[in-house]
Amino acid sequence: MAIKTKCTKCGQALSVQDNLHYKSVRCPGCGKKSKIYTLLEQKQLALEAVIKREEIQKRTEITDKKAFPRFAVLAVASLLLLGILIGGFLYYRSKRNAEREKDEKAWRIADAKWQEENGEITEIIIPDYKILDDDIEENSAFSFMGPSVYVTLHVLVKGELSNESLTKLLAELVEKAKSKAPNKLALPEKRYFINLYSKEHHYDEGSGDRRTMVEYIRKINPPSEDRESIWFQPELYRLHNAKPEVMFGLTEKKRMELFKEILNAQWSAEDEAKKKYWGQYEGNKRPAKVKKDSEFFNEIIEEYNNNIINKWGIKVEHIEKVYNEGIDKYWPKPIRYRK
Repeated sequence: MAIKTKCTKCGQALSVQDNLHYKSVRCPGCGKKSKIYTLLEQKQLALEAVIKREEIQKRTEITDKKAFPRFAVLAVASLLLLGILIGGFLYYRSKRNAEREKDEKAWRIADAKWQEENGEITEIIIPDYKILDDDIEENSAFSFMGPSVYVTLHVLVKGELSNESLTKLLAELVEKAKSKAPNKLALPEKRYFINLYSKEHHYDEGSGDRRTMVEYIRKINPPSEDRESIWFQPELYRLHNAKPEVMFGLTEKKRMELFKEILNAQWSAEDEAKKKYWGQYEGNKRPAKVKKDSEFFNEIIEEYNNNIINKWGIKVEHIEKVYNEGIDKYWPKPIRYRK
């Protein structure tokens, strides 16, 4: 009896006699050897394939039945978690709204009470001012600070300043500074510095005296985020605009002259001390020179101060008071001081 099969490589039909008990046969087409199964073996293989297919189908059905409850549990847990998150957010928002309403109510009550005691708020008037100078500094993208532009305004202010009028004045000056800044997309950072002076000579004296009463910085980076800071020294402003006083028999104008003499005396004493011992000490003897300079300076400055006391008819402690007053009020310094 002939057993029929196919070549596993080219698919050509093959046959062999069963009674020959051949285990394999060579394909005449491609030359590949193919295993020979008897009819009984072929039936057994077919039966095993059917049984295996049925087992796989049963396992798939069981897995599908178990997967649905798991998916349902996961979906319910997700909904519960989402509900908890939404509930927490709504509770937090309602709590914040309640606190905000409470604060606003307190402010309204305080404002109404203040207006009842002090009357209606009058219009805020901006004091007179004059822009003395403006500086525009632009940094390229390759600089250490990156692409940026700094605009500085030096402004002379006349009259009194309150917190309200100061804020309004600064807002107006910032708009002027913004109009002077170059409008370039490559400059993501812009800073505006506004220096206010109560007296013009404070600005004229240069960078050594550019410590200002008010410095306003507005940084925009990116443009949607504004950071504002105001440093206001009311005590310093009060000193600038205070009415002239007579102290130990000297008017403010006289004390300004005395202030210049005090400074000139100090620098003259320093110069004389340096000239006397110049070149005598080198290397490791340098500390000795500094000590000698200091000792000789004290002797000379004492002599200068005695001359000032006799000339102006004041006491030793008055010299220190006039010196401190001049520094605090930014009085004009001698030209020699600025060299």
